[in-house]
Amino acid sequence: YSFGANSDDGSMLFIDGATVVNNNFFQGQNHPNAPQRRGSVALTAGLHDIPLGFYEGGGGAGTTFFYTPVGGTEQILPMGILFPDATG
Repeated sequence: YSFGANSDDGSMLFIDGATVVNNNFFQGQNHPNAPQRRGSVALTAGLHDIPLGFYEGGGGAGTTFFYTPVGGTEQILPMGILFPDATG
């Protein structure tokens, strides 16, 4: 699976404790024109811990996370495949 994020300012995506997307930079471009950074990971069937992080350093603000399923096309990461953690 491929994952990506574009953000103004920084964003990160982790899967099962590993950094998959590091877009953790102050970026002056306004979202959605901010740079997109990507990463890939092999996933097994089942649930995975996928924390998403974002911060705003001033000015414009926004972030979008993307993914590309195996054999599919890039799309916005849908909330329907994400669930809250067990702690609520």
